[in-house]
Amino acid sequence: MAVALQSRVDVLRAWLADHGLDGIILTAEANVSWLFKGRFHVNLATSSANVQVLVTAHRVEAVCNNIEASRLRQEEGLQCDAMYVYPWHDESQREAILGRWRAAGRVTVDTDHALALRSLRARMQADEQALLREAGQRVGRAVEAACRRIRPEDTEYMAAAEMAAACYSLGVEPIVVLAAGERRAALWRHPLPTQETLGRYAVLSVCGRRHGLVLSATRMVAFAPPDDDLWHRHVAVTRVDAVMMDLSRPGVRLRDVFEAARQAYAEQGFPNEWEHHHQGGLVGYESRELRADPSADLVLETGHALAWNPTIRGVKSEDTILITADGVEVVTETGEFPLRDVSVNGRIYRRPALWVRQF
Repeated sequence: MAVALQSRVDVLRAWLADHGLDGIILTAEANVSWLFKGRFHVNLATSSANVQVLVTAHRVEAVCNNIEASRLRQEEGLQCDAMYVYPWHDESQREAILGRWRAAGRVTVDTDHALALRSLRARMQADEQALLREAGQRVGRAVEAACRRIRPEDTEYMAAAEMAAACYSLGVEPIVVLAAGERRAALWRHPLPTQETLGRYAVLSVCGRRHGLVLSATRMVAFAPPDDDLWHRHVAVTRVDAVMMDLSRPGVRLRDVFEAARQAYAEQGFPNEWEHHHQGGLVGYESRELRADPSADLVLETGHALAWNPTIRGVKSEDTILITADGVEVVTETGEFPLRDVSVNGRIYRRPALWVRQF
């Protein structure tokens, strides 16, 4: 068993021992992807894995239908001590194996411990952090490539297609694709694309998945000089984003970052804008593992990844960041998109600018 995989198996085994359990059956796509770092789905919208995995103190076993079994072992990193393959048309064989697992002592299922498993996933090990950095570059390049290609006469669907195509060309699965032109950007915080043309500017957002990790990024591009109001709103939203990044450090509670953001909105002259959209939060193997809100008690740690996404009418600022021993690292920053420096408490945070593209 690979060293990195063994380390996560050891994490699960320590958790089992702490809770007096003999085994756990992993069924959620996020948990199986966390363990093996592969794609354990066919339908992008599913939350269930296409394989079930039993982890005990001494063994890792899996059960899967004959359609997927070989591919998962050869292409997606599935490793186990025993693999049970059943015909796709006979689910009773799978249920028999699951029943045998459940009967073998104190065996639980991951769906009964969602919060605990999320906490285990959130503490990214060194290999996961390396994968996050690599995936972050691809996600950032994908949304920025779309910004370089779109034109004001394009539809939002065309902009979304550029972004999705760039993701796939870079080995990233786009699982959330948002694109809005000047009119709809001012109306909706989650603008699914339409046939409407972009007009004078566009806001493009993507959540892309690679190695099971989900990263987020937003970029804005203008096709003509923006008016003062749009400039002001964009400067304000990047300020809120920078304030949240500045507080993203070990020992800080997620709810404290939210409160700092709420205060920053007010200081920028937009005291109620936070009410119209969530502000982002902890990320990893779901687009948001845990959102920041007044009740979020999670204490941030080194190795946690975050994606803040403050919005003000018509504008948004978003990147995926990693908390390291040296501070915040923006893993979706490519160095190929215009940035603006925002100073918070004497520290500089480089946030994506509203890029005025020259034709």
